[in-house]
Amino acid sequence: MSLWRSFTNLFFVSGDKRKARSQPQVARASPQAQEQLSSEDKTVAGEQPAKRGGKRLGRWGWCGIGCVGGVAALVLIIIIVVVIALVGSEHGGPPTNIKRFWSADEGQLIRFYFFLEDESGHYTTGDGQASVQVHDAAGRLLFTQEFDFKASDFVDYGFELTGARIGKAYEWRVEKEYIHKGVSGLGTGVGTADLTLTMDDGKVLIATNDWVPIPSYTGEETIQMYEEQYNSGARISGEVITEGNFEVTMVKYGFYAHLKYDTWGDEVTDFRVDLRVANIGSEMDSLYTSSAVVTSGSTQYEMSYGSKLDCSNTNPGITTEGYLLFEDVPETLTGEIEIVAGYSYDASYNKLTYTFHVQL
Repeated sequence: MSLWRSFTNLFFVSGDKRKARSQPQVARASPQAQEQLSSEDKTVAGEQPAKRGGKRLGRWGWCGIGCVGGVAALVLIIIIVVVIALVGSEHGGPPTNIKRFWSADEGQLIRFYFFLEDESGHYTTGDGQASVQVHDAAGRLLFTQEFDFKASDFVDYGFELTGARIGKAYEWRVEKEYIHKGVSGLGTGVGTADLTLTMDDGKVLIATNDWVPIPSYTGEETIQMYEEQYNSGARISGEVITEGNFEVTMVKYGFYAHLKYDTWGDEVTDFRVDLRVANIGSEMDSLYTSSAVVTSGSTQYEMSYGSKLDCSNTNPGITTEGYLLFEDVPETLTGEIEIVAGYSYDASYNKLTYTFHVQL
């Protein structure tokens, strides 16, 4: 059970979950709303009449009874006020806001639920149409659904630890198999859900849930997905530069969307240059890429530490392949750019630079 699943199920449960309940509603891909769960608690409070004993009570005895009676009356008034407040919160005015929109992991299902409030901040209910969209960390649409909801379908929610009621919420369930796989921004299998409610009076209410459990790619699947995406749009080069002990081939180049930390983090887009570096000399040598840059006119873009090419201490006959990443290069950039892939030194310690020119 995930940490989020434990938290949401521990603190926020519907009234029907605390009692014997009927089969939960399960929403499939873009269905109409199905019959919701509902239950009512009816408790009859019994009252035992007080009995007087045979002994005559003194002055303080009758005063004690009067004091107790006053306290009981005060408690009764407080109870009535609380009940009125609760009733008012459940049958408040027209909804003006989505107070909460959350979700809970229930194994093969995700339970979504939302609370409405009126202009006074009281919990309330209403009729309308809901639209839900689930996205992954990269903003890809994984699931969408629309359905109608009724005020009569809202159910009681409360704290499981204490049993204290919160208010009435609308809930529905979605099978995970109908949600596409996505990229998790935190590496914990979560995405976001956007909820739009169009109430019968025409008012539109919007809320976002930033912690929705989603089926997510493994780290290896995530890297492979972005790699395939890059390869489909990269430009093939094949240009070769031979200087000193190294033969450097620019294999391809283009813009590369990926997660900032390979398998998690925000999606970023860098300019990528794939290189193949071969030591064609007779001794071990190094080609240094730490000062690699991309230049467009008077603007220079630095290499990112996310680059994956290490050509230091390369033995004769060894070929190394990898790529350099350059940050903040605009995807709208056009014209000729200069790519300085790195440098090495010849036997006389003269600096040898490996520079390519490409047209975007």
